[in-house]
Amino acid sequence: MRLAVCFLALFSVLAPATVAAQESLDPERDEMYARYMQIPSLIEGGVICPDVGPLGGAACAVNWMADGQSFWFAEGQPDQTVIYRTDPAAGTTEPFFDTERLREALTPVLGHEPPYRGLPFDSFTFAGEGGQGEGERLVRFSVEDRHFELDLDDYSVSARPAAEAEAAARAAPRVVREGFTSGAPAVMEVPSPDGRWLLTEKDHGLWVRATFDGREHPVVEDGEEGYTW
Repeated sequence: MRLAVCFLALFSVLAPATVAAQESLDPERDEMYARYMQIPSLIEGGVICPDVGPLGGAACAVNWMADGQSFWFAEGQPDQTVIYRTDPAAGTTEPFFDTERLREALTPVLGHEPPYRGLPFDSFTFAGEGGQGEGERLVRFSVEDRHFELDLDDYSVSARPAAEAEAAARAAPRVVREGFTSGAPAVMEVPSPDGRWLLTEKDHGLWVRATFDGREHPVVEDGEEGYTW
């Protein structure tokens, strides 16, 4: 019950994808659906890309930092990917990575020049996620199905062992479904604050998936075809 209450607070990012064609029998749920479709205007600083690049002013997928105030998002994929960090309170948006420095550090470990011209990835995790105590200094990402770790202090890059890579893949948020409207980002699983669970969608309801062993547990199961969460 406690787990269900915790994750119900996150279900707004997994708003319904479709509405039944027939007249609704639940006006309150229709009203809730309408509110979620306006979520960019309801969450301060959270889901509208700052005025940078082609996504400026559009809805985008954001990933909150540990401070709970700033977030990062990617754009320009795949050829000229840039990951920005935004602090809404300070009104600042700046690249999170030094792209040239990262590509240069990755080349000898990867064995060749990274693909594309920007960052060779558009998502990452911090080693500290899941209670490992490294905070936001160590960054983990994947390129060409291989897994790497970057130390932001000196931009040293190291390859990660297969077992660690499998655990990282299990803990990485997966795509739930494509964006609701044209140009909108894909809906991703939402991690819990401690990194141990991911809120996802299954059988038209809300589920949580354990990042430590992959097990899934239902949270809300009253969704149905054409009337999903």
